[in-house]
Amino acid sequence: SKLVLSIMGVKCEAEGLDRLKQDQHYVFACNHESLTDTALVYSMLPKRHLICVGKKELSYVPIFGWLMFLGGHIIIDRSNHDKAMKTMGKAEKRLRDFPRSVLVFPEGTRSRDGGLKEFKKELRAHL
Repeated sequence: SKLVLSIMGVKCEAEGLDRLKQDQHYVFACNHESLTDTALVYSMLPKRHLICVGKKELSYVPIFGWLMFLGGHIIIDRSNHDKAMKTMGKAEKRLRDFPRSVLVFPEGTRSRDGGLKEFKKELRAHL
């Protein structure tokens, strides 16, 4: 993530990370405004057991999709509500068995105006 941002000329800074406890796990819920959000947030958060929730379409992006699969990230099929709910249930069980911090963009898509949109039902039910 940091390499991609560096190539793009993006510089970022995070405050308050010192308040995160190393032995705790967190849900990081972020507003989604641009294509760089995931890389930006992921580059700033502690990597220790951090996984993301992403839409199925991202798994088809070369390299990025492979990394999502290999990293154990949660991949949601947004076109099928029942399947998405089943995936979230399985993810919830996996997180109970092997706790990790999770990065989510609960609106499910980018916000064009920077305002918050309604959270996706699949995530609301499990957050």
